[in-house]
Amino acid sequence: MRYKALFYLTKYKSVNDAVQFYLQIISEALTGRSNFKVSENLKEAKTADIIVTYFVKDYFFARILHPRSTIINWFQGILPEESYLWQKNKLRYYMYSFMEWFCLSTSDYNFFVSKAMLGHYQRKYNYKGNKYFIMPCFNAHLKDNFGMKVDRPSFVYIGSLSKWQCLDKTLELFKEINKHIPTATLEILTNKQKEARQLLKKYEIVNASVNYVPLKELSEYLVKFKYGFLIREDININNVATPNKLCTYMASGVIPVYSDVIESFKTHLEGVKHKIALANQFELEEANHQIIEFEKSKIIDYSELHSDYAKPFNIFYNKDRYVNNIRLALKELGKKGKV
Repeated sequence: MRYKALFYLTKYKSVNDAVQFYLQIISEALTGRSNFKVSENLKEAKTADIIVTYFVKDYFFARILHPRSTIINWFQGILPEESYLWQKNKLRYYMYSFMEWFCLSTSDYNFFVSKAMLGHYQRKYNYKGNKYFIMPCFNAHLKDNFGMKVDRPSFVYIGSLSKWQCLDKTLELFKEINKHIPTATLEILTNKQKEARQLLKKYEIVNASVNYVPLKELSEYLVKFKYGFLIREDININNVATPNKLCTYMASGVIPVYSDVIESFKTHLEGVKHKIALANQFELEEANHQIIEFEKSKIIDYSELHSDYAKPFNIFYNKDRYVNNIRLALKELGKKGKV
């Protein structure tokens, strides 16, 4: 069954390429098309079978103005906790918590990015709903082969300069690595290029550069790198997340160097051999030791690495699987008279 879906996103211009990829999967499952119609107002809501929201604030107003409409919300992160981390504003925290609770209590269907996120809502709000679908954030397909890769100590970081992305710790770590492996290089891929260069200057890192690459070109560009950084602090915001950059790295044969604080990765990367999982509590010396030992001890067979990474891509990062399963889930919802 195909539905007429309205994507009500008041801040759509601010969403990144990865968010669009996630919304495209939802759109394909609902409408049969990956291209989706975005609206910053609710004038067309009455003619839509389903309204899809991404921000709990958008959901709140959509539900108030259209109480009988079928509305689905995607929870990418735990907004109250994220907002408090950035702004330390308790009023905003409680306001967003109320909106989050309201959304969980009244939405017709929810998308969560991990089982850990579901568990967070069950503990915080005593959420007992069963109308939800769990799909991680991802934005890439596994390349057909890694035969074009070269085995050299090249590192890459993709992302913003937000404090929770831990770029400062990443640079401190790379600086230590560079002392033991002088040929190691680092490239930072970000749209905040000026600020990133200032950070390289602050940490006196020489073997590094800054660039920005659009998502559509990223897969080919990443092929030249061996390792990709994904360092996070052990806090609930990160515990429930599924950063799409892990998928982005692995899709191009880039070995992830990541903090083992993301609950979903502990499960779905359990059998993957080509990875460097750092301790929950980041220790510079220990992390440096792990990376240097991995680099010294392993000669990478990229055919073997491709087979290794095919496992999570067959299940955890399988777009077609999610499209089909979402359709089945919403078909069952429709039988209950909700769609």
